[in-house]
Amino acid sequence: MFGRFQEWGRTNNDGPKLKIAGKWLFPDRRCNLDGLNPGMEVEYETHMGGRDGKLPILDRIRPAPAGSVPSLNGSGSPQTGSTITDGDILRSVSNIVGNACAHGTLEEPEDVVEWVNAAYAALTNMGKAQASGPDRPGSAPREPGSDDEPPFYDDSEVPWK
Repeated sequence: MFGRFQEWGRTNNDGPKLKIAGKWLFPDRRCNLDGLNPGMEVEYETHMGGRDGKLPILDRIRPAPAGSVPSLNGSGSPQTGSTITDGDILRSVSNIVGNACAHGTLEEPEDVVEWVNAAYAALTNMGKAQASGPDRPGSAPREPGSDDEPPFYDDSEVPWK
């Protein structure tokens, strides 16, 4: 695992403990702690131990190799998943539709609903859309002239219905 080594500490028995990614870890007797300084990115391995098996024991630790550390969030843990919220998506949908209205692209009130649904679908499925393509499984071949028809979007999952 990767994380940021935050601080040294002492156990009740005056043994060392290390705070990594917001959690206290207790090094095994054979764990080499040489060359560690608070604030550095580290790569480490742990197992659960102690009398009840609930104590995180640090087996190995070393400074992380350059370029191997993923993006970290505020607590020093690796950032996972998307940080884009529904509010961000809805603001983007509003901007897209607003620009289309200002440009004169939308002529009828029904056009607004189609654009809102299309923008929402595009923004929430961006990763899926990028993973598909004409040479990848799961994508249907395009028929000649299919660009002439307006696209159909399934709006059954939009939050404002």
